[in-house]
Amino acid sequence: MRHVRALLPAGLWLVSALSAANGLDDLRSALERLRSREPLRARVTYETTTMEKSDGKPTTTRSRASVVAEDGGAGRPVRLEFDGRLIDEVTTAEASEPAAALGELTGGFVARHLRAAEALLADLKGATLVSETTETLGGRTVRRLDLKLPRPAAEADAGVKTTRSDRIWIDGSGVPVEREATTHGEGSKFFIKVRADVTSRTVFGTSAGRLIPARIETDQKHHVTIGGDGEEHTLVLVEPL
Repeated sequence: MRHVRALLPAGLWLVSALSAANGLDDLRSALERLRSREPLRARVTYETTTMEKSDGKPTTTRSRASVVAEDGGAGRPVRLEFDGRLIDEVTTAEASEPAAALGELTGGFVARHLRAAEALLADLKGATLVSETTETLGGRTVRRLDLKLPRPAAEADAGVKTTRSDRIWIDGSGVPVEREATTHGEGSKFFIKVRADVTSRTVFGTSAGRLIPARIETDQKHHVTIGGDGEEHTLVLVEPL
């Protein structure tokens, strides 16, 4: 009996610790396990469609480019290999179509997508869990986490009012399956007012022991009092090789 009484406080502590854990804790723990420790070779594709309307005249531009990247893992370099024909195109007068997309495929952009666990951990800094719900997604049982994210200090200093929210679906071990992030921003300077809404949807996978954002689709709409309205749709694909 004395042994039972001695074990009781430890048992209660364990139950309390387990009950205190939530989906956000599970997500962060899973992301720590999915950091980029092993080498990865992948193709990253960026595609954008932009629609602008100024003075009643709509214009649409499209651009697509890809790069093969080799990431040695944490503490090691990321190497980018662009197709020679693509480089030939963007150095000619007919370069307008792929040039815009190619300009987005910087080392920092590619590294953030190849090291998605680290990037998502950074995004979740200061996040709070609003609600957690069990759902069925693609025939599997998942948990939907509705999160509230803090306002970036840089935006506050610039006088921009921003509202951010995140919805992430995780599996039983906390690994992210899908993500939907929304941002609404408004700001003004002198006589110019700007309003923008951005929604991004990500489908995750895993490769080489790390998290991979296999597909990211982003829709952005903006309004400027001087300059008109605009919309942009972007698609990012990450394909392990």
